[in-house]
Amino acid sequence: MKTSEIAPLSPAILETEVDGKQHLLRTEVLAGAEWGLLVKRIQENGVDIETHQESQVTVRNRGDNRIYVFAVQSVTPTNSDHGVVHVLKIESVATIQSLRKAERVDMLSKGELITPKGRFNVVIYDLSVRGISMIIGDKSICAVGDVLSVSFYVGQDFHKYEAQAEVVRFFQVKGKDAIGCRLRGMPVDVIGLVDRKKAELSRVIQEKKES
Repeated sequence: MKTSEIAPLSPAILETEVDGKQHLLRTEVLAGAEWGLLVKRIQENGVDIETHQESQVTVRNRGDNRIYVFAVQSVTPTNSDHGVVHVLKIESVATIQSLRKAERVDMLSKGELITPKGRFNVVIYDLSVRGISMIIGDKSICAVGDVLSVSFYVGQDFHKYEAQAEVVRFFQVKGKDAIGCRLRGMPVDVIGLVDRKKAELSRVIQEKKES
């Protein structure tokens, strides 16, 4: 997929370094061109993002509803007839994030779950591009078929991941009640997180092979 083929209004997540910290920033594609993507204004704490460090943008293309990941050479703000927008310079074609191979990655991150019965602290057990599993401690807080809201942070990441999920099964992890859920809407940032976790695991496996 070329950047010029990305449809306008496609949601996107920019992963870049700001002041030495990694950030995930939401935006939306305004137009695709041969040189890259024109996107809605990207700010962090009221300041326009500008960087010439290599970054990454994950896009859910409205044209075919598939996920594409582009390597970004630079991110710069520019003035337009509609105010400030951002230019993402991209020189390579995208890699396609497969949604069919729902490979799970281990998480063990603290999260918050909102169910029809209230708000609860949970542990995100594992994650894939299609689903999420959580240790909830008490299965009485929800039922199969319930649509829940879940949010969580990962490590020192300042980005808050949020998703809607439907409960499809109950199981146990070391004697504690847990649920398996189907993600709704393919959140672009969650898909990018799964992709990064898989890449980290591949690097660890490769380093062990070489040592």
